[in-house]
Amino acid sequence: MYIASDEATDIFLVEVSGWDSSDKFFVEHAVLSWDGEEGKEIALRSVVRPSDMVFVRLLQPVDGSENFPVACHVTKVSDRDVDGRLLVRVAESRPRAPYRETMGGGNTADDESAANQPSHEASQMEHGMTKSSRFLDPIPL
Repeated sequence: MYIASDEATDIFLVEVSGWDSSDKFFVEHAVLSWDGEEGKEIALRSVVRPSDMVFVRLLQPVDGSENFPVACHVTKVSDRDVDGRLLVRVAESRPRAPYRETMGGGNTADDESAANQPSHEASQMEHGMTKSSRFLDPIPL
């Protein structure tokens, strides 16, 4: 739910979940301040550390779109505010590159050819089979 806006900051009600510094799962409603220059800051009761992962979900979508949690990592934890909440700066987490892409080297013709072919795994998915489903098949005697 969108609460307010001034010239530089938008404020939203959000639900934040994750594991606190004691490795206990938490879910709490909080206020997210979004400043274009400074980024996103959330006032939390739960104690988190820099580099911790949290999930942030708008309590009311702004444009009527789906309302899925967004994975974020904590970039900075500041002192408590006047209400005793930690001021936590977060940034959206990006998926890691697949192992193959991290090994370096350029694309070869074989790589490009393989990329255009449906994978064996994709073919199995079309037929309702996955890697884990093969373990559920009966063993012929």
